[in-house]
Amino acid sequence: MNSQKSVPPKNFEKALAELEEISTRLENGDAPLDEVVKIYERGAVLIDYCQERLTEARGKIQKLEKQTLVGMDDVTE
Repeated sequence: MNSQKSVPPKNFEKALAELEEISTRLENGDAPLDEVVKIYERGAVLIDYCQERLTEARGKIQKLEKQTLVGMDDVTE
């Protein structure tokens, strides 16, 4: 796992995989407190990254849906 909290993940899927690893490590409860804080900080960075990617994807999908609906209106007129 990447210990530098500011290093962005390569992609959404890698971010999710790293979040799963973080979740497992935190659930195990065997890390020292300082490490837990660093792990938690990294998790927060990954969550923000994932939320941004999902928001971008949602916007693109909504734009495509609007274009499709407008195109369908042209066909039905």
